Amino acid sequence: MKIVEIIPFTRSAFAPTTLSYFSTKNIGRGDLVKINFRGKETFAIVEKTKELADKKSEVKKSRFALKPIAGIVKEKFLAEEWFSIFEVISKGMLISPSVVLTSLFPKALLNPKSAAAIAEAAARRHRKITAKGTGEERMQHLRSLVREHFARKKSIMILAPRIETLKKLEQGLARGIEKYAYVFSSEILSRKYLDNFNKAQREEHPVLVLGTYQALTFDRPDLETLVMEEEGSRLWREREGLPFDVRNIAQIIAAAKGWTLIFSDQILRIETIYYAEQGKIEASGPLSGRIQSAVETRLIEIGEKKENFSWISKELEQELEESIFKNEKILLFVNRKGYSSFTLCQDCSRAQLCPNCSTPFALHAPGTKERKFLCHHCLKPNFFIACNFLNNII
Repeated sequence: MKIVEIIPFTRSAFAPTTLSYFSTKNIGRGDLVKINFRGKETFAIVEKTKELADKKSEVKKSRFALKPIAGIVKEKFLAEEWFSIFEVISKGMLISPSVVLTSLFPKALLNPKSAAAIAEAAARRHRKITAKGTGEERMQHLRSLVREHFARKKSIMILAPRIETLKKLEQGLARGIEKYAYVFSSEILSRKYLDNFNKAQREEHPVLVLGTYQALTFDRPDLETLVMEEEGSRLWREREGLPFDVRNIAQIIAAAKGWTLIFSDQILRIETIYYAEQGKIEASGPLSGRIQSAVETRLIEIGEKKENFSWISKELEQELEESIFKNEKILLFVNRKGYSSFTLCQDCSRAQLCPNCSTPFALHAPGTKERKFLCHHCLKPNFFIACNFLNNII
């Protein structure tokens, strides 16, 4: 009989680092097993095993009875190097290894049909490089990178923080090499995810892997480069209240496996620029934060007051509709708060001023019962404006 120390798959930040179970079967470090944890059946990774005879006295003194391992799902599921990776991430970010384990490994891989052990690191040279440019410039660079890797019989992996970006990458990079391009995201069904994962690992030809951050667990002996596309995006941080930054984890994994790590975006993070200037990251181009694409500036007159007056001109309205149709990003910068920065009476042309500082009142919530005038200078509202005055404002 063996005493087994395991790391459970759980997202609870309060879960113990390891748990103790016992097993009558021959079980080894890195095996994927099933356990009963807090009344539920879940997966776990075996960290270490010891003979019961060596721990007999400790087991007798323990206040808790050891539970048995429910079953072995996959032998040698994790290679030895992953335990070192978990240790570095856990100590550096103060996150439980179980949380790291659960975040990095998709459920689709926790299956008896999963590929053999996640591969050991090959003898590769780790480098970090920046790639800055517009979306089209980066796409051209990635196309060249994929062709160059395939020519040298090497595989490449590109990660994106959003599924929308992943789809654009697939359209721009997988054309002509669909047979060797594999996409991994939460939109893919578990069975297809697992089949593609196993097929990509066993493919004799070099492959292009496109995925969200959980594809970090993928590896092949010929995998040479990892690209973090849109590395400046805040979406690389998990929304769990934990300092779980995938970009930092990618650096740890890339260093352990000897991958070349490329940070790619239109505007790089301040941290990336700083380390590049310090010589810790190779800069493949200028690091300036200035956007290189052309910017069009137009002055649009709103025009005179009409019956159906709107602060948004017809031309701007058409631009917005076109951008929404193309699924493009829109930023409207408004240099004032409230419905109107000042209010005039149509009868006497008198501006409504704040009695405290003589700053023009701004109207908030027009057309509702809660509408009011508010001074943006001293932040004092005026609730005593006559309703006829409100009805006569411009």
